[in-house]
Amino acid sequence: MFLAETNARRLDDGTLRFHLPGFPRAHYLISPWQRGFTTLHVRGRQSRAAVAWPIVILPPADVPCANPDVAAFVAEIPDRVAQLVRRYQFGQALLLASLAALSTVEDLAESNANLLWLLALGVYEGRAGADEVGRLSLMKQAELLRVLAGSGGKAQVRFLRKVRPQEGTLGEARVLCRAVQEPTIVHALRHRPEVPIRLLSVLAAHPLLANEALVPIMEAKLAELDDPEPERVRRLHLALCDLERAQPRGPRLLDALETAMRELDGPPRLVRSALDDWRTVKKLLPQHPEAFPPPPLGGTETIVPITTVSQLEQEGAVQRHCAGSYVDAVLEGRAYIYRVLAPQRATLEIGLANGRFELRQLKLARNHKPDQATVDAVKAWLKSAVAKRRRAERRAKRRSEAP
Repeated sequence: MFLAETNARRLDDGTLRFHLPGFPRAHYLISPWQRGFTTLHVRGRQSRAAVAWPIVILPPADVPCANPDVAAFVAEIPDRVAQLVRRYQFGQALLLASLAALSTVEDLAESNANLLWLLALGVYEGRAGADEVGRLSLMKQAELLRVLAGSGGKAQVRFLRKVRPQEGTLGEARVLCRAVQEPTIVHALRHRPEVPIRLLSVLAAHPLLANEALVPIMEAKLAELDDPEPERVRRLHLALCDLERAQPRGPRLLDALETAMRELDGPPRLVRSALDDWRTVKKLLPQHPEAFPPPPLGGTETIVPITTVSQLEQEGAVQRHCAGSYVDAVLEGRAYIYRVLAPQRATLEIGLANGRFELRQLKLARNHKPDQATVDAVKAWLKSAVAKRRRAERRAKRRSEAP
């Protein structure tokens, strides 16, 4: 909610005091910009450093501030900082406090504001501490992205700079975090000068549509969000949900999407012309077999090998990460993916390095880190499975050498 909509009032020393609706026994104190914009959560005689996550301190420029105390408090924020932060409704309190206290954070904000926003999301979701923002902002941007999203490279960093949030909500931040983890989305949008968040939200929900030939068509249809008749957009959304459930792949995806688009009333000229060219696009898409090669290490009741393309794509959709993009790696024997069902629900990647099996990745949903019990259980299984495979290889060798 907007800070101006609370009962905020300015104290004699410039500190702003306000309550959140529904919490009458507690209040927040935010020090003025010149004193670091620190936030305290006060309940009775106890106070602690906190972040006022639900509060939007800087509303959109066209929204007037009816509370004069808030207007005077906000007016002390430098214009350059307000311009950087105003686009993000979620996490403003943390962003402003970090910018007020640490010059290194301002350098990151000016270079890649969306990456700083993902850092705020990481603090909110527990992947980083609020007291670590300064240290993390000193890291190279690709390294920081790996800390926050599990993967990061120069292409993903450049991609982040292109994204244009619409309202900067928590939902948009999570869409951005999911999308930057999907190599297919980053690749499909790599040549676009700007990436609107509403296009990104469709691709993050339906990563199978992240194809350079389809992106302009999606963008043309999403432009109808500005149309006073939202029924077409609603029908497109339902069609995409049907595609997601069907889990089509390759040319089958284009066939299904073509049917869905033809059912929409009055598609734009761009869509009609693109539909006529899709036969050429279909021929260019790679064809994959459905079944993967047998995994070298057998599974258990709680660590189950993924053996088909459909299972791998479903794993990525259920766990909200990029497992579905590893199809080629599994088909070529460069990686093996397993479902981990206990102690926690996770996805496991096993690979070969110098002839030895290694644990490459173990991630919970949305690429969150597993707890130590899950890591220990997977390592124990890996050790046991490798030992079992070696015993089987020795037996087979003895049989082959027997006269």
